[in-house]
Amino acid sequence: MYLQVFKGCAINIKVGKDEEFVFDFFTIVKCFLKYKPDVCKKDMMAKLLKLIPNVFYTDIHTGLNLFVDCLGFTVVYSEPENQCPFYIVKRDDLQVHLIEDEEFALKDRPEMRIATDDIEGLYQEISAKQAQLLHPNLLKIKQQPWGLKEFALLDKEGTCIIIQQP
Repeated sequence: MYLQVFKGCAINIKVGKDEEFVFDFFTIVKCFLKYKPDVCKKDMMAKLLKLIPNVFYTDIHTGLNLFVDCLGFTVVYSEPENQCPFYIVKRDDLQVHLIEDEEFALKDRPEMRIATDDIEGLYQEISAKQAQLLHPNLLKIKQQPWGLKEFALLDKEGTCIIIQQP
């Protein structure tokens, strides 16, 4: 038996005098990945699934107002009695950690972007129930020169969320 690799992507395997098999390289790799994935994972990078931000507040209720009352997230976990109250909120595939910690809240005010497939619907939903959270610099949906439609939210602690749609 011998193995011969041709230029390009073909591999020729001769088993006996009259038995010869030709495989394309990609079929062999696909088969190898299917039956020996642990061997291949050593050199492959892990897939990153989500980015889950921590947002710090001096008053956790400001964060709950923005994410739960305004954006429609649901509290899926909470420790309200903790020294630093902590909430995990979720909507669709998005998750955010809200933490009350004055020291960290005063150091940084985040700006985040949320992509949607229905910016008009989300704008109507938000403006009907929490219009006071619409950012004064982007109160209405605006078509940006870079191709996105956007509007923004700003809470009283300075957390800015830009809603966007291509």
